[in-house]
Amino acid sequence: MKKSNLFKFLSYSFSIVSTFPVVTPVLLTIIVLISKGKFLYDFMMPAELILFTIIASLGIITLQIIDKKAFFEYKKLVLLFSLSISNFLAANIYAYLTGLAHGDTNLNGIHLFFITIFVILWHLFAILISIECFKLTKKISTR
Repeated sequence: MKKSNLFKFLSYSFSIVSTFPVVTPVLLTIIVLISKGKFLYDFMMPAELILFTIIASLGIITLQIIDKKAFFEYKKLVLLFSLSISNFLAANIYAYLTGLAHGDTNLNGIHLFFITIFVILWHLFAILISIECFKLTKKISTR
């Protein structure tokens, strides 16, 4: 069955949107490095851009459902998306419960360790979600 151009356009668009949380801080770092000569990487920006990951993941999953594909074709994306959202919520709950979110607690020691782990996992999940979105888009466009 041939896919419509709109269907392909949407799948490519969602895949490109999935890269925004990872690519944006890198591009801004390069711009600041060139313009001011300082290396400034905002490691929290990918987590702040979670909306792009949510839109891209749900968009690709919706396209797979509309295309009536079996769940096993997109279950990896669903798993990565669930882990990403769970990690994001766990980091926010941890920050709230420990007082980091309010500024009552300093970010050092065990708090720094846990927040660093949450941020590293968020970067990993954002990259893996982006890769999976492109893999599913390739499957969608070649059918």
